[in-house]
Amino acid sequence: MLTELRSDNSVQGVPTSTNATNIEFNELDMFTLLPTHAQVYNYWLDTYSNIGRVNTLLGSVEVVKEETTRNRYESEGRFIRAYHYFNLVRLFGPVFITTENITPEQSRMKDRSPVEDVYKQIIEDLDFAITGALPDVWDDSNSGRVTRLAAKPCWPKFISPSISMRRQKLCCRRWPVAESTLCFRTRRYSLSRTR
Repeated sequence: MLTELRSDNSVQGVPTSTNATNIEFNELDMFTLLPTHAQVYNYWLDTYSNIGRVNTLLGSVEVVKEETTRNRYESEGRFIRAYHYFNLVRLFGPVFITTENITPEQSRMKDRSPVEDVYKQIIEDLDFAITGALPDVWDDSNSGRVTRLAAKPCWPKFISPSISMRRQKLCCRRWPVAESTLCFRTRRYSLSRTR
């Protein structure tokens, strides 16, 4: 909701409501929120909490003896971390990067990283996830887990704000190849063009 209300994708349907939740949503929709806004505060905490969990996983993934399983866990974790940093940098601009487990006190001492550095981390994590051991699809008992077919289409979206227009055009030219060889080959998913 936080990212959607700040775009043209949705609007707060009851702008004159006196309900506390609707007032918070209206502040998001109208860009009148303060840094103490509950939705923003909770999003920041929840997202960094998830990044901390991923860092815990990545910090102890070496205990998994079987290499393919270990690589798959790391690929899933790094995709999730890239996803969270992508949303954070779009919402807040420079944010602090942590790739290891730290305490809340340590996090308060970290400086925000430049946007370019955040995108470098996103690209590094996403590249690892895409080239790692993620399967194209999971069986029904693993529904909802990260797959290569879910991660790969994110690459152009995640990196496009960090690169020049010339490089974006080059990436977009490669998209039909990725689309045809990855998605349609499996006949499990399909993509629709928006242009």
